[in-house]
Amino acid sequence: MSEAEYQASLGGPEPWDDDDELYDRAMRPLEDRTARGLWTTGAGDVLEIAGMTDEHLENAIAYAERNGFDDTDKIDELRAELATRGS
Repeated sequence: MSEAEYQASLGGPEPWDDDDELYDRAMRPLEDRTARGLWTTGAGDVLEIAGMTDEHLENAIAYAERNGFDDTDKIDELRAELATRGS
């Protein structure tokens, strides 16, 4: 399942493009969105990284890699969580 398909399955807003306000809001580095152990979805929901499914972690990492922001502490945190699961 792609990130867009995952977001659509949540019943939230449609996936965005890079010019969309939702994209800008979700990707800006706000304190509550960058706190250790938390991940902000494209829809703006804040999740505990430990509670994310393997598939959601993989999709979030793949999205970051495709869009050039995979060299961040937050993406490293997602990768580390996935590695602890042996996936």
